[in-house]
Amino acid sequence: MCELPAKAEGPSPDHEDDQGRARDACDRNGGGEADGEVRQPVVVDLPMPPSVNAIWKAGRGGQLYRSPKYSAWLKEAGWELKRQRPGKVEGPYTADIILRPKTNRRRDAHNFPKGILDLLKDHAVTDDDSLIPYPCPRWWAEGDEHIEPGWCRVIVRAAA
Repeated sequence: MCELPAKAEGPSPDHEDDQGRARDACDRNGGGEADGEVRQPVVVDLPMPPSVNAIWKAGRGGQLYRSPKYSAWLKEAGWELKRQRPGKVEGPYTADIILRPKTNRRRDAHNFPKGILDLLKDHAVTDDDSLIPYPCPRWWAEGDEHIEPGWCRVIVRAAA
């Protein structure tokens, strides 16, 4: 597994850039070595999921059901995932999620991983989202690899 630079003493404006460069190097080099074998990360591009706040709707009697927006996203993203034919990451894993919404409207990046992680589990890319200590979502930034507006890139690696 790739090691990110240790946190510097005190605030450092370059620290975030160092972590991003180290993470990018991990992406290009297959994630690192474990037991003498190189494990390639699974990288997929998916349409932006709905926020976790828009996944469920309450019906009569308070029963929850999938919202039409979430159901449509699951179908579209599922076909996109099948088209890309990702490999499988077994056991504990990490997930870097780079989000690029169509607009610059203010929102919370941590509201988006739920749908993505459930999709990966449902399509057998990962075993279960209980095996991830925490997802790492972030917004796309200038200088990142190209991601279409309204899409996200998901990089899944076996945990060390």
